[in-house]
Amino acid sequence: MRYPTHLEIPYQVHQSRLSVLLRLPLVLPTMLIVNFFAPFMSLSRFLVGLSIVFFAHYPKWLFELNMSSCRFEFRSLVYLLLLTDEYPTFQKNAGILVEIDYPDEDDVSLARLLPLLKWLFAIPHVIILSLFSLLLCLITPVCWLSVLLMGRYPDGVFSFAGGVLRWWLRVYAYGWMLATDQYPPFSLEE
Repeated sequence: MRYPTHLEIPYQVHQSRLSVLLRLPLVLPTMLIVNFFAPFMSLSRFLVGLSIVFFAHYPKWLFELNMSSCRFEFRSLVYLLLLTDEYPTFQKNAGILVEIDYPDEDDVSLARLLPLLKWLFAIPHVIILSLFSLLLCLITPVCWLSVLLMGRYPDGVFSFAGGVLRWWLRVYAYGWMLATDQYPPFSLEE
């Protein structure tokens, strides 16, 4: 059974050395935007939780709002981790595909009380992913040098980084966006 999330990061054979050299100052505005909207997104996710608990329904407009934020956050991370030269946008059809299926009440019913516990069930994932993310943060400066010197990102690290981000997206969809009741697999694979 396919998990209702999808993250596609196309591998770039050649990356812009100048863009990579200036990546931290370039990514700063996107991180400021993400941090500015974080309290509002927390409020929207709280409203989603209330809606699911009391009405067993995920409002489409809140889903779209949360998806826009999710796309931008993940595209910003992909850019920060040097996996792409494409600057993060809010557009749906950008080169980095970030998708979470809408929990349509005709196909999927969300359990009413599960939003109260999902954060607790997500803790094992968060612990493991925090360790993987720390490793990724330690490896990224080496990749930065690799791109500066050779113009390309190491293949194995690219696969690992993509796997970590896919796993985070599944946990994000389950524990934060509350978009699925399907427990995320412990896997770096799609």
